[in-house]
Amino acid sequence: MGFFSSAVFYRPATPPAVTAKGLAIFLEQLRQTDIAKDSKLSSVQINWSDRISEKVRPFDLEASETDTTHKQPWWKRLFIPHRESTVTTSISTIKSLDPDFSHDSDFNSLIERLRNTDQTIGRLYLSGSLTDEQYEWFQEPHPSGEEINFSPDSWSLTFGEVNLSRLNGWDLDNGETISEVQIGMMSFSLDGYGYFYPWTFKEWVEKFTLAPGLQEVCDLCRQTWRIESVPPSDELVMLRRECEELWPYDNIHAPLDWAWGPEES
Repeated sequence: MGFFSSAVFYRPATPPAVTAKGLAIFLEQLRQTDIAKDSKLSSVQINWSDRISEKVRPFDLEASETDTTHKQPWWKRLFIPHRESTVTTSISTIKSLDPDFSHDSDFNSLIERLRNTDQTIGRLYLSGSLTDEQYEWFQEPHPSGEEINFSPDSWSLTFGEVNLSRLNGWDLDNGETISEVQIGMMSFSLDGYGYFYPWTFKEWVEKFTLAPGLQEVCDLCRQTWRIESVPPSDELVMLRRECEELWPYDNIHAPLDWAWGPEES
């Protein structure tokens, strides 16, 4: 089986409650962006609950002066053991779902059904295709001339554990190595075969997130599911500092906000 990767735009905070009607409004706006306006949905799976459910408590993302309940070192609380079969967050979310709601590939009828549903979402996996023109946008050669590997051909929206990972993991200053971290519970991703090399992930973000319509999607996520602008916890600052390319930005002390991260498997 080949390598599979995702460029993950994730929300690093406790997830809000999202109703079916609220999701319908988001999808109606998503469908108007260049990324999704010509998409065919390939998968829709939803579980209903009173809010987005967490099977595993993610590590503390927000700074806290009073929370002393956690005694383990931060890197051990971040570590997620390898699964029997290493797969992407999106695929693992699908496999863990026994969906209460699934749907065919028609965007219009999905939105209409959600508008008429009085439920709150516990888990979600929704994916759609990129057009040939969008696919070609991501094929620009690296300046070195080395072959491009990551070729996203679809997008996905996930409510469930959001994990970031690199093929070789990250070597920490204390000698530990971690392979995967849970960073949140909501994400929008670009997915496809291959891995990011020869681009560094920071280079990839700076270059390819300028794709037509992608910034619209990022703004839509930020505006729909906002995050309080608070300082990051010491744990998150250490994660940003020590895990190369997980944080493709210069300021490791930046307040919490939606951000891009890599997932390779």
